[in-house]
Amino acid sequence: MTARSTWPVVRLGDYVDLLAGFAFKSSGFTDNSEDVPLVKGDNVQQGYIDWGRAKRWPREASTALSKFRLASGDVVLAMDRPWVEAGLKLAWVKRSDPEALLVQRVSRLRGVNGLDTTFMRYVLCSQSFTNYIRPIVTGINVPHISPGQIRDFKFILPPLAAQRHIASILSAYDDLIENNTRRIAILEEMARRIYEEWFVRFRFPGH
Repeated sequence: MTARSTWPVVRLGDYVDLLAGFAFKSSGFTDNSEDVPLVKGDNVQQGYIDWGRAKRWPREASTALSKFRLASGDVVLAMDRPWVEAGLKLAWVKRSDPEALLVQRVSRLRGVNGLDTTFMRYVLCSQSFTNYIRPIVTGINVPHISPGQIRDFKFILPPLAAQRHIASILSAYDDLIENNTRRIAILEEMARRIYEEWFVRFRFPGH
């Protein structure tokens, strides 16, 4: 019998701190760059938060809503239309992301009771979670998953040390992919500038 075969199958709700966002009134939204960004379902993309589309909330009014403030490492899942053609609308807050507040119909998840949050993120990014969600939202006019349905998802839970080991390996691959993506973007920008210099302005090297 392998160690893996002895790992228990658990219910996510017993190992997660899940918070649904606050019902902000749209009349209070601002576009002031000094105010606090709001994370709505539209902002949650596949693996990242689209800050360019974020509405904002007056900074002076945000102090009373500290319960809904997101922290680095938090996992966020859109509960309305959680699955789209591009994939699952699940992301996580990165250290480089701005401070932000959570809006209703988006859930914030943190691992508790021996569940590492980064490991949990990879569990939720897995095909098994997608396979669990898709039948729930299929055929509904406004596809939606509830906090209770998220909590009812079951998965295999390794010991905490094994979770952290698995998460560290997967995170290293993610970091490598992100770094390469940045490099590709830089190279594409360099190629664009060279093209413009040579074929738009006709400033060829040595001429």
